[in-house]
Amino acid sequence: MTRSVRKILPKESSDPKREISLSVNGEAVTRKVSTRLLLADFLRHELGLTGTHVGCEHGVCGCCTVTIDGATARSCLTLAVQAYGAFVAAWPHRDQRYRDAQDRLARLEGGR
Repeated sequence: MTRSVRKILPKESSDPKREISLSVNGEAVTRKVSTRLLLADFLRHELGLTGTHVGCEHGVCGCCTVTIDGATARSCLTLAVQAYGAFVAAWPHRDQRYRDAQDRLARLEGGR
């Protein structure tokens, strides 16, 4: 029996793309991204900032927390195109400073 396998997903997404420019951890970044790309995925996959995690995908757990223009935001709920022109601060990787900051944030928000 011979089965033919067809490609389900095209090589290139048909999603509309937009060029975005933003500052991430003080470094100017310009990329052309899908309008549906989440900020968390942009930070992790486009920029290699693996300290930003996606845990619950609902914004409840806080592992995707970044700051956008000084205000905390959940990058799993924010589209990358929404950060156009903004200053984004994200953890480059998880270390003791991250855990200390996460503990302070949990105390400020009343625990988890």
